[in-house]
Amino acid sequence: MSVTTGTFPGVRIVDMPDLGPFTSTSSIVGEHAGSGRFSATGLGGYFFTVTGGTVTGGTGFAATDWLTPLVNWPVVSSHVYALSPDGRMAITGASDTAHNVGVEAPVAIGVSGFGYANRVTDDPTQSAWGGYFEARQYPAVASSAFGIEVDVANVSGVDAPMVGPYTEVGPLTVGIQLASGAGTLTGLPALVANVASAGMYIVNNGASFRTGIVFGATSIYGTTGTGTGVGTAISFATGHQIQWTKPDNTPGPAIVSIQTSGEPVELIFENSQTYFRDTVPLLGVKTGTPALNETAMMLLMHGNAGPSYVPVILGGPNSGGTGYRTLLVPN
Repeated sequence: MSVTTGTFPGVRIVDMPDLGPFTSTSSIVGEHAGSGRFSATGLGGYFFTVTGGTVTGGTGFAATDWLTPLVNWPVVSSHVYALSPDGRMAITGASDTAHNVGVEAPVAIGVSGFGYANRVTDDPTQSAWGGYFEARQYPAVASSAFGIEVDVANVSGVDAPMVGPYTEVGPLTVGIQLASGAGTLTGLPALVANVASAGMYIVNNGASFRTGIVFGATSIYGTTGTGTGVGTAISFATGHQIQWTKPDNTPGPAIVSIQTSGEPVELIFENSQTYFRDTVPLLGVKTGTPALNETAMMLLMHGNAGPSYVPVILGGPNSGGTGYRTLLVPN
């Protein structure tokens, strides 16, 4: 069916047949102004085409609208509404660099989304999202639900080099790259990007997470997750800090490194003991039953004979003055 003139409130394609292989002249295009005008050159007889008219409302691809009974807002908020009738992928986008030879400004992006908060209003709910994904797990369902999965595969035959805060040694294979600025200064029109709020913000939208961020035991190269080897799970640059915030929204305690030279000092948590070390253990404490009844702690000391634990003995009542006890370290 083909319509070449007129204005329509919406189009619903109930039964989509197999379109067959796409060719270089095949396209399904939704225009910038939201007209919903579609072109299907080379697919005549397979597709409903609107070549000269305008669809002012949504265009739906669904035999049965099974989504609206589960969540009611997508159908009224979507310009293109596509539902899989049999639990397969509803929409797939793919691109590669092998086909961009001779193409002007090639960008191999499978799927892209752009959201611009450009309406001047005092209403804070008029926000914009470049993309939105939602997954739900229902009662008595044994399978899992994932809001989004990003999977990267290095099949080059060579392990990727280490990436740090100061270096991006290519070629890179990165699961998620969170960037700020969007390159607006080099775009048209050129815009100056200011400091953004946060690279990631984990929020409660009606329920909480049991854990914020989890690393699988074998997900980090260099360690088995069972006490063998070490691997870098988080990498900071000098001056980056972990900052706690007090309930009044003012800065609380922080952990920060400002080291720029010399041997680094590490904090090690081992079985029943904790200590600082550079190349050897320097200072630490040991848990467990004290060696003596009056032992306050076992203190790790590093002397000429190497590291060893010595008991820190708790002195008698008032041994350090009225109301105070001394801590005694043997020679």
